Amino acid sequence: TTPTGTVGTLKLSEAHIDVADAQLDTQGSFDTERMSYDGQMRLRLPGVSLDAKGVLAHTQGQGKVDLQLQDAARLLTWVRGLQSLPFVGPQIRTALAGQETLIAKGAGNAQLQWAGGLGALGYPAAPNSPPATPPWPTVVQAAVSVPRLSVQTAAESPATLINGLAINATGPAATLKLSSVGSRDGAP
Repeated sequence: TTPTGTVGTLKLSEAHIDVADAQLDTQGSFDTERMSYDGQMRLRLPGVSLDAKGVLAHTQGQGKVDLQLQDAARLLTWVRGLQSLPFVGPQIRTALAGQETLIAKGAGNAQLQWAGGLGALGYPAAPNSPPATPPWPTVVQAAVSVPRLSVQTAAESPATLINGLAINATGPAATLKLSSVGSRDGAP
């Protein structure tokens, strides 16, 4: 769909992109006067899905991102297949150079929620707006879970295993509280 414009607002009512086994669906609106974005996005790649929804702005906002790694092996196979594409293929070949025998298996997920402005993270302020005094704190809640992930540099090399990993982060950036549990076995 074609984005439409009104005074100070760019609206994308719906977009769907399907290329190289990747699908992106998105919609939202960008207020050019306030430099704020309100929208949602869904990205599907072989072995991975990402859903995001929220309001992004310098001094206020909220949102949620959910990332699901269903199959690390399938994702790695897909990334390797991108090497033959025009434009991005050469960069992917360079990034994967020396990793031809890499093996990855497993799954994991990550969630992120935030409330507050993203100015402290570099999100731009609206033109001619006074600086927020004091800066609005952004409160985050993030969680990463990896039930089992195995990575090998070659079939005959020992695997690095990550088991039962859980990482949690909560609070404003200045006083973020972190906790983690899990184990790693095998080669460094």
